[in-house]
This record gives sequence, structure tokens and C-alpha cells, in this order.
Amino acid sequence: MTTRRGPLIALLAAASFAAPDAASATVRAVDKSGADNATCSVATPCETIGQAVSVAGADDVIDIGPGSYDEAVVADQRLHFRGGGRARPTA
Repeated sequence: MTTRRGPLIALLAAASFAAPDAASATVRAVDKSGADNATCSVATPCETIGQAVSVAGADDVIDIGPGSYDEAVVADQRLHFRGGGRARPTA
């Protein structure tokens, strides 16, 4: 099985990983169990990175939950991404 990671890797490589200004940053959340919505909050995460990017404001933080996200995303403003790592198997 192959995965397309080029567009997302390019996006992440171009994005800033520096600490955001805490006063202006909102944390957006993405999780495989989420559903795309208008806020992508920690309480109601979005399913896709693209939706989180589309509702994010400049300098927002996008927390990406564990898993693979096969999507091409373009950000036209400075955003901060934090990855959740690999999914952990459940017993």
C-alpha cells in the first residue's frame, strides 16, 4: 500500500513550527473520529486537516491527532501544526 504524502509534507515543511503568540492563537483540533464543523475545537474536532486550515485564523495552532490523512492542503496564512504521532492499537 502506498500513500501520497508529498503535498502534506510540503505544506508542513513550509509552515512555521515556532511557538505562537498565546494571546491571539486559537487551538484547532483534527481527529479521525471527528466531523468537519465550523470551529474544529478541541471539544468538537474536525475530521480533516483541510477543514481546520479553512476555519483557522493567522497564528492558530492545529493539533493533528494520530493517523494518516490523505489530503492536499494549502494554507495562505501563518499556522502552527502539532502532530499526535502514530495511532496506538487498542486491546
